Amino acid sequence: VGLRNPSDFILANQEKSSSETGTAIAVVMDRSGSMEGEKLVGAKRAAESFFAGLDSSDSAAFITFANSATTQVDLLEMTRANRQQLQGSAISTEAGGSTNIGDGLIHGFAQLSKEGTSKRKTALLLSDGQHNTGELWPAVDEFQKKSWPIYTVAYGTDADQNTLAEIARKTGGTFFPAGLTNLTQVYHKINAHINKQSVLFSYNDLISQGKQLSYQVPIDPDITFATFFVDWQGSEVEFRLITPDGKEIKPDTFSKIQGVTYQRGPTYCFYRVQN
Repeated sequence: VGLRNPSDFILANQEKSSSETGTAIAVVMDRSGSMEGEKLVGAKRAAESFFAGLDSSDSAAFITFANSATTQVDLLEMTRANRQQLQGSAISTEAGGSTNIGDGLIHGFAQLSKEGTSKRKTALLLSDGQHNTGELWPAVDEFQKKSWPIYTVAYGTDADQNTLAEIARKTGGTFFPAGLTNLTQVYHKINAHINKQSVLFSYNDLISQGKQLSYQVPIDPDITFATFFVDWQGSEVEFRLITPDGKEIKPDTFSKIQGVTYQRGPTYCFYRVQN
């Protein structure tokens, strides 16, 4: 019997104006005791792939919170080394303690305040429980005053969806519920929202061991740039693109095609395609 593994596929397109210089993003992640185990593994994996998917014009900081918050990585430009530092910090996160969302947001606000005026500023907040330590709403108010949106993720069935949805509403962000099997996909949808992309297609399917899934995706001629992203759990997936004229783009041939880049992690991979 073949293994049945969830596999997510996202296609997003982006058209940036010449005046845009990227986004500064504070990733604020719950590491309280309730995150222990499979939840934390999924959250770390999703954060790792989120940092991988950021544009080279973006910058990011990584903050975790439990009883209080800690800035694990200060706001950094997306160079190769800085990206790896952010990913490594996410993977090494450990759980324990209460849930102080407000302090996490205060640290995120402080990091975004370091950035000048050239970039858009936003936060990505993930929590799996109830805010139960410290003050929350004064921190949210600071984001609201600056018109810096907070994109919130209610992770799992015990997350306080009402509070997280209100944080997003007050700051002009968007609220997303997420579970263990789709958090990485949610993060990449948020990346699309933050960077003013359109999510054109999104699939979540099961694939048997040794088998393949195929999707035919119409691309409008006006789209000049697209990201094709796949993530999976529990096995290994090879992702290939077939161009309209029948050329195959795969991990060992993508570099021969102008305008195509490819990245891969332990449980995700994606192509970026220009023109």
